Order: sequence, then structure tokens, then C-alpha cells
Amino acid sequence: QPDFLAELYHLIDGEPVPESTKHGDEIFYLYDVLRYRFADDPNVFVAQNLLWYFDDQLPRSGLAPDVFVAFGAAQIDRTSFQEWRENEVRPQFVIEVVSPNDTSTDIKTKQLLYKSLGIHLALVLDGFARKITGDELTDDILAESVDYAGRTIPELDLALHYDDDARLVITNAAGIRYPTPTEARRLATEAAALIESARSEVDEARSSADTARTEAERARTEADTARTEAERARTEAESAQREAQLLRARLRDVGLKE
Repeated sequence: QPDFLAELYHLIDGEPVPESTKHGDEIFYLYDVLRYRFADDPNVFVAQNLLWYFDDQLPRSGLAPDVFVAFGAAQIDRTSFQEWRENEVRPQFVIEVVSPNDTSTDIKTKQLLYKSLGIHLALVLDGFARKITGDELTDDILAESVDYAGRTIPELDLALHYDDDARLVITNAAGIRYPTPTEARRLATEAAALIESARSEVDEARSSADTARTEAERARTEADTARTEAERARTEAESAQREAQLLRARLRDVGLKE
């Protein structure tokens, strides 16, 4: 185990290792999907490039997997993950994404180290070779890695594979693809635009309805006014008719003809 650690320390303590944009994009995609997947579970912790210390007697025992998942650890902010402060909870799933600068020795050393630490499953994603391999917990530390491309991981409810363009694709157990962070932001923006457009249409329809209601009210008022005028005209006509009848009656009384 010390040899494994020594082999890995240069990735943590030495000069910064340059990575590719593909490497960074895949790590962020994995981290984003896993954070989303367990967002509602307060006892699942997902980390990206966070120092993980597994032995308080070895202060330099820190590892920084590209992504790891720890079931039984609170979903809170941390500057590092120290097992002795986590009730001895150890990450069960570790994911490493191969960069152009990783050697086969680097990768193999990581795989052996994770096996020796009893990790339930350590995945290695090589987008340049379009390969996804996994090292499962087994008594045989030298057991060969297993092809995990397209294979569902029940505990995580997801499967990984590379498409024909060497792009990482993450799906849930039902085969539905998770969008990348960039796609998710675009979809959210488009959804927000559609909602805003629908809201504007609703406001316009409401305004049109208010206008129609106002017009109907005005028409009703004008109709009421017309009815009132007609009623007054009728009343005046009836009054004039009565006065005419009275006048004719008086004329008859005085012997005058109409």
C-alpha cells in the first residue's frame, strides 16, 4: 500500500497536471448528474476532485478521485473528506477519467489502490479509447477489470457509454439520457422563454378579455340609456295624447268642434 500511495502522490502534491477540455467536461458531467440523482437524499455525498483522507495516522494519505460517491455521509459542504470524522464511512464508488497525460502505470496504480481500500466499484473512463472499465470489490486484488460500457449500476441508477463521436453518454436505468450541464442550461433557458411567452400570451388574452368586458359593459350601458330614452319618449307621447284628448273634450263641452 505505501508503494501505491507514493505512486499517486505526484498527482496531488506535484506541479499541476494539465488536462484536456474533454477530461474536464466529462468530470463535470458525471458530477452534475450524480448530484442531481441524489439531490433529495441528505445521506449521500457526491464530490468532485475533493481530497479524501482514509487514515488519520497517515497525514499524507490523501487521494483526490475525479468523482466519488459516499453513501451514509451527510450532504454538506466540506474542504476534505476525512473518514475518521465521517464515522468511518468510506466512498463506495470512485470514478477516474483518463487524461492525455495519464500513463498506463498511473491508471493501474489507481485501480490497485482502490481495490486495496475495498472500494465497492472503481470506474475508469477512457474517452480517447472509448472504453469504460470497472474494478469490483473482490478478494482477488489482481482480478481483471470488467467492461462497464452500457452496464447499469443499480446503486447509482445509471449507465455510461461513449457514442460514435467519443462523447460520454449517461442514462438512467430506463435508458433515458441525462443532458450535459450545457444542454441542461440551454433547455432551462428555452423552457423559461416558453413560460415567459405563454405568460405574455395569457396577459394579452386577459387584456383582450378585459377590453371585451369593458366594451360589453359600455354597450349594455348604452342599451340601458336607449331604453330609458325610449321609455321617456313613450311617456311623453302618452302624456301628449292624454292632453289632446282632454282638449278635445273641453272643446266639445263649449260646443266647439274640433
